[in-house]
Amino acid sequence: MSNDLDHLKKTDLGIEVCYAAPLSYLLVWVSGLAMLFLEKNNPYVRFHAAQSVVLFGGISVVSAITGAVPVIGWMFVPFIALGALVAWVFMIYRAWDDAREGTPLKLPIIGDLAQKLLDAWPS
Repeated sequence: MSNDLDHLKKTDLGIEVCYAAPLSYLLVWVSGLAMLFLEKNNPYVRFHAAQSVVLFGGISVVSAITGAVPVIGWMFVPFIALGALVAWVFMIYRAWDDAREGTPLKLPIIGDLAQKLLDAWPS
């Protein structure tokens, strides 16, 4: 049986959860992937890392595909970038703010895919 405050324990990196979870988003999917490799025990941090990989990895793929379409695609790339910026700031804040309760913000569809990634990821 786990303690209600288990999510507040320091991470494998030796830093507090309220700092480790937002770090998963700092360098978008790259830092999320790094945190998946580095953090083995804290489910709150691991979920945010997986969600960062799925969210920003997906945005990167969509942006690359859209940018490859001449003219019309190029017009949409700035809007995708703006949406990614808003999502980036919002997710960093929520990862930090929700760390007290230990219940991460689970984005629709993205959160389910992140959970599937976590289930398949070796711990």
